[in-house]
Amino acid sequence: MPDITNFGRTPLANGVGGVHGQVTLVSGGHDAPGLLALQCHNASNVLVTAYVWIDSDGVLRASAAIPTNQDTDGTVVGAQT
Repeated sequence: MPDITNFGRTPLANGVGGVHGQVTLVSGGHDAPGLLALQCHNASNVLVTAYVWIDSDGVLRASAAIPTNQDTDGTVVGAQT
């Protein structure tokens, strides 16, 4: 697992004054990509996290798991060329 360090968190209000989700900037360390961690509670009140990052070719990727390889982990977002 990469050495993940949180740089900062921004809570997102749900319009009723409570916290609905959170955006976290993450440093991946030496061999892991820097990324955004997007978190929210689903309809069952379970915390769901999605990770988004740019691979070494500049392609946007996303995953529900913390990536350990920036170029092969996750799924390419959309049709990128």
